[in-house]
Amino acid sequence: NFCQVLMVLNGLKKESHYVGKIYLPQTTTYVVGMNYILSQCFKEIYIHKSALNAGSSEVYIVCKFFQGVEKEIVDKLFEIKNNLSINKTFVDIPKEFLEEYSKVMSFFAQRNDNHIQRNIYYYENPSSLINPKKIESIHRQNSSNWIKFYKFR
Repeated sequence: NFCQVLMVLNGLKKESHYVGKIYLPQTTTYVVGMNYILSQCFKEIYIHKSALNAGSSEVYIVCKFFQGVEKEIVDKLFEIKNNLSINKTFVDIPKEFLEEYSKVMSFFAQRNDNHIQRNIYYYENPSSLINPKKIESIHRQNSSNWIKFYKFR
């Protein structure tokens, strides 16, 4: 993840976008630091979790409109990459960023917990599940709607 972000910062053109697959939890010190740096280099940054894969720890970080980064920052990141420690900070992160970041990570952790609890319930109560034919019908309708929306053939 560190080297991937480092290459993005070093090679992306201004106003470009970046989408990266990341895994929860995103709480180690160096990961929070990298996400903070991304938040400073892009106009917009989002963390997206697919509803289709609710039980997975996989999320996407969506960064829009790259503003550039100072060469000194990239050079410093290249210097520290070989001595990187997950518990050491390499950037000063404002308290406000950490508070908002904590809220977002707590939200995703709660969603994962809810999904696990729901799976346990259905495992213990299989008769409460919806008819498999109904599920297939809903799946086909959602797929059809998606294809129409994105104008695929």
